[in-house]
This record gives sequence, structure tokens and C-alpha cells, in this order.
Amino acid sequence: MKRVFKWTKRIFFILVGVVLLTKFLSTLLFSILINTNYKEYGWKGGWKSDEGLYHSGYTVAHLPYSLPILKPFKGDAVVFEHFYSFEHTFSSEKMKFTGCIYPIKPTLQGVTLNDSLSIGFQANLIGEKGHQIELNGCVNLNRTLITGSYRSTQPYDMGTFSLSRR
Repeated sequence: MKRVFKWTKRIFFILVGVVLLTKFLSTLLFSILINTNYKEYGWKGGWKSDEGLYHSGYTVAHLPYSLPILKPFKGDAVVFEHFYSFEHTFSSEKMKFTGCIYPIKPTLQGVTLNDSLSIGFQANLIGEKGHQIELNGCVNLNRTLITGSYRSTQPYDMGTFSLSRR
């Protein structure tokens, strides 16, 4: 019985080590890739699917330094999947980015909650391979952080994302 416990414990620690090493290598590869190939892309972030445990990745985007309010803006983005993702191991796709930010006032049942102002965000990404992603979220008041949710088609997926100005 002691041998079984001893081997189970060893296998557990080996698996934990492999998972941590894989996450570290994925982060390292992404950092090297964006610092060599995408230096001019001023926004970076990540995404995580609601559909799968290991379905996630990174995003870099070439957007205006100061996001204009109520004026549509265009840019380029590259979406990467982690190399430990089960579907498309360490794949990437270049996409065209069209977005807009707009002021919103928080309300509850039609009543304005306070005088604070929030900034909403909507965007569409269209990839070279026909992949389409719809983004909805909020922007911080400094317009340096975008967070929200996404919905994609071909393949269908939903999840969360964040982008921050570097």
C-alpha cells in the first residue's frame, strides 16, 4: 500500500510539473514572438474560452494610441492559441479590427444610478480564414484597458478577453 501511495504521489507531482512547464514555455514563446515580429502593435492581452478548460491564448493589436470616443477606428490584430490548446496548437490568425467606444451611464430599470460615466466598447474582427469575432465590453476611463466578452463563428465559441496598451 505504501508503494502505491508513493508512486501515485510521484505521478501527481510529475503531472503538475509538466503543466507548469508547458504554461511557462507558452508564455515565453509568445513573449519572444511579439517582441520580434509585432513590436509596432501597441496593445496586447489574452482570451479564454468558456467552452474548454485549456482553450485560451494571446492577442496583439495595432490600434490607435488614444482610442477616439464615438468615432469608429480600424486596426489589425493577431490572435494566438496556446500551444497546449487541444484544437489548434499554437496557431495564429491575422484579423482586421473595426471598433468603436461610446459613453454610457449605468442604469437599473431605467433609473440612472449615479453621475459617473462608463465607456462601452464594441468591435468586430474578421480573419483571413473567414473567422469572425464579435467583442463587447468596457474601457477604463484612461482608455488603456479593454475587457469584456467575445463570440466567434466558424468555429463557434464564447468567452472573455482583455487588451491593454503597452
